[in-house]
Amino acid sequence: MRELQAMVAQFMHAGGQPIADYPCLPEDETRALSIALIEEELAELKTAIARIEDWHKHYGNRTGEDDQQDEREARLLAAVADAQADLLYVVTWASLAWGFPIPLIMDEVQQANMSKFGPGSWKDESGKVRKPEDWKPPDLIPLMGKPCISE
Repeated sequence: MRELQAMVAQFMHAGGQPIADYPCLPEDETRALSIALIEEELAELKTAIARIEDWHKHYGNRTGEDDQQDEREARLLAAVADAQADLLYVVTWASLAWGFPIPLIMDEVQQANMSKFGPGSWKDESGKVRKPEDWKPPDLIPLMGKPCISE
Protein backbone atom coordinates (compact mmCIF):
# COMPACT_ATOMS: atom_id res chain seq x y z
CA MET A 1 0.00 0.00 0.00
CA ARG A 2 2.81 2.40 0.85
CA GLU A 3 4.49 1.66 -2.50
CA LEU A 4 1.25 2.43 -4.34
CA GLN A 5 0.88 5.67 -2.39
CA ALA A 6 4.46 6.63 -3.27
CA MET A 7 3.89 5.96 -6.99
CA VAL A 8 0.67 7.96 -7.07
CA ALA A 9 2.26 10.76 -5.02
CA GLN A 10 5.05 10.93 -7.61
CA PHE A 11 2.41 11.32 -10.35
CA MET A 12 0.58 13.98 -8.36
CA HIS A 13 3.78 15.96 -7.74
CA ALA A 14 4.67 15.77 -11.44
CA GLY A 15 1.17 17.01 -12.32
CA GLY A 16 1.21 19.80 -9.76
CA GLN A 17 -1.69 18.25 -7.87
CA PRO A 18 -1.97 18.85 -4.13
CA ILE A 19 -1.42 16.18 -1.51
CA ALA A 20 -2.85 16.99 1.90
CA ASP A 21 -0.51 16.40 4.83
CA TYR A 22 -3.37 15.42 7.12
CA PRO A 23 -7.02 14.42 6.62
CA CYS A 24 -8.99 17.43 5.46
CA LEU A 25 -12.03 18.54 3.52
CA PRO A 26 -10.54 19.44 0.13
CA GLU A 27 -11.75 22.11 -2.29
CA ASP A 28 -14.91 21.57 -4.35
CA GLU A 29 -12.85 20.84 -7.47
CA THR A 30 -10.85 18.11 -5.74
CA ARG A 31 -13.97 16.47 -4.34
CA ALA A 32 -15.63 16.55 -7.76
CA LEU A 33 -12.52 15.22 -9.49
CA SER A 34 -12.27 12.38 -6.95
CA ILE A 35 -15.76 11.22 -7.87
CA ALA A 36 -15.30 11.76 -11.61
CA LEU A 37 -12.05 9.77 -11.75
CA ILE A 38 -13.45 6.88 -9.72
CA GLU A 39 -16.64 6.76 -11.81
CA GLU A 40 -14.64 6.84 -15.06
CA GLU A 41 -12.42 3.93 -14.04
CA LEU A 42 -15.34 1.95 -12.60
CA ALA A 43 -17.14 2.36 -15.94
CA GLU A 44 -14.05 0.97 -17.70
CA LEU A 45 -14.03 -2.02 -15.34
CA LYS A 46 -17.73 -2.67 -15.98
CA THR A 47 -17.10 -2.49 -19.73
CA ALA A 48 -14.17 -4.92 -19.51
CA ILE A 49 -16.21 -7.39 -17.47
CA ALA A 50 -19.16 -7.06 -19.87
CA ARG A 51 -16.81 -8.00 -22.74
CA ILE A 52 -15.90 -11.19 -20.87
CA GLU A 53 -19.57 -12.01 -20.38
CA ASP A 54 -20.18 -11.43 -24.11
CA TRP A 55 -17.18 -13.58 -24.98
CA HIS A 56 -18.47 -16.43 -22.82
CA LYS A 57 -21.87 -16.22 -24.52
CA HIS A 58 -20.24 -16.39 -27.94
CA TYR A 59 -17.37 -18.83 -27.32
CA GLY A 60 -18.44 -20.71 -24.21
CA ASN A 61 -15.96 -21.69 -21.53
CA ARG A 62 -12.25 -21.70 -22.21
CA THR A 63 -10.89 -25.02 -23.44
CA GLY A 64 -7.20 -24.16 -23.57
CA GLU A 65 -6.89 -25.94 -26.93
CA ASP A 66 -7.14 -22.90 -29.23
CA ASP A 67 -4.22 -20.44 -29.38
CA GLN A 68 -6.51 -17.69 -30.71
CA GLN A 69 -8.91 -18.32 -27.86
CA ASP A 70 -6.01 -18.05 -25.39
CA GLU A 71 -4.95 -14.72 -26.93
CA ARG A 72 -8.52 -13.39 -26.75
CA GLU A 73 -8.76 -14.44 -23.12
CA ALA A 74 -5.43 -12.80 -22.32
CA ARG A 75 -6.64 -9.55 -23.92
CA LEU A 76 -9.87 -9.68 -21.91
CA LEU A 77 -8.01 -10.37 -18.69
CA ALA A 78 -5.55 -7.56 -19.44
CA ALA A 79 -8.43 -5.12 -19.91
CA VAL A 80 -9.86 -6.09 -16.51
CA ALA A 81 -6.41 -5.87 -14.87
CA ASP A 82 -5.84 -2.43 -16.41
CA ALA A 83 -9.23 -1.16 -15.23
CA GLN A 84 -8.69 -2.54 -11.72
CA ALA A 85 -5.21 -0.99 -11.53
CA ASP A 86 -6.56 2.35 -12.75
CA LEU A 87 -9.33 2.17 -10.16
CA LEU A 88 -6.78 1.51 -7.39
CA TYR A 89 -4.71 4.39 -8.75
CA VAL A 90 -7.51 6.95 -8.72
CA VAL A 91 -8.80 5.83 -5.31
CA THR A 92 -5.25 6.23 -4.01
CA TRP A 93 -5.08 9.64 -5.74
CA ALA A 94 -8.24 10.64 -3.89
CA SER A 95 -6.90 9.37 -0.56
CA LEU A 96 -3.78 11.49 -0.97
CA ALA A 97 -5.77 14.54 -2.04
CA TRP A 98 -7.97 14.12 1.05
CA GLY A 99 -4.92 13.47 3.25
CA PHE A 100 -6.01 10.06 4.49
CA PRO A 101 -3.40 7.81 6.17
CA ILE A 102 -4.49 4.85 4.05
CA PRO A 103 -2.09 2.20 5.44
CA LEU A 104 -3.36 2.90 8.97
CA ILE A 105 -6.97 2.98 7.77
CA MET A 106 -6.52 -0.31 5.93
CA ASP A 107 -5.06 -1.93 9.06
CA GLU A 108 -8.14 -0.88 11.02
CA VAL A 109 -10.53 -2.00 8.26
CA GLN A 110 -8.72 -5.36 7.97
CA GLN A 111 -9.09 -5.93 11.70
CA ALA A 112 -12.82 -5.15 11.51
CA ASN A 113 -13.27 -7.32 8.42
CA MET A 114 -11.52 -10.29 10.03
CA SER A 115 -13.79 -9.95 13.06
CA LYS A 116 -16.70 -10.88 10.78
CA PHE A 117 -15.58 -14.52 11.03
CA GLY A 118 -16.70 -16.53 13.99
CA PRO A 119 -19.99 -17.17 15.75
CA GLY A 120 -22.88 -15.53 13.93
CA SER A 121 -21.09 -14.91 10.65
CA TRP A 122 -22.52 -16.25 7.42
CA LYS A 123 -22.33 -15.96 3.64
CA ASP A 124 -25.24 -14.75 1.59
CA GLU A 125 -26.31 -16.35 -1.70
CA SER A 126 -23.74 -14.27 -3.65
CA GLY A 127 -20.88 -15.49 -1.43
CA LYS A 128 -20.42 -12.24 0.50
CA VAL A 129 -19.42 -12.72 4.13
CA ARG A 130 -22.06 -11.04 6.29
CA LYS A 131 -21.46 -9.42 9.67
CA PRO A 132 -22.47 -11.16 12.89
CA GLU A 133 -24.86 -9.21 15.12
CA ASP A 134 -22.11 -8.10 17.52
CA TRP A 135 -19.80 -6.85 14.73
CA LYS A 136 -18.23 -3.46 15.29
CA PRO A 137 -17.16 -1.19 12.42
CA PRO A 138 -13.59 0.09 12.15
CA ASP A 139 -12.85 3.05 14.45
CA LEU A 140 -11.33 5.51 12.01
CA ILE A 141 -11.90 8.74 13.93
CA PRO A 142 -8.62 8.48 15.91
CA LEU A 143 -6.75 8.19 12.59
CA MET A 144 -8.06 11.50 11.25
CA GLY A 145 -5.21 13.41 12.94
CA LYS A 146 -2.46 11.17 11.57
CA PRO A 147 -0.12 12.22 8.74
CA CYS A 148 -1.16 11.18 5.24
CA ILE A 149 2.22 9.77 4.26
CA SER A 150 4.59 8.55 6.92
CA GLU A 151 8.22 7.73 6.44
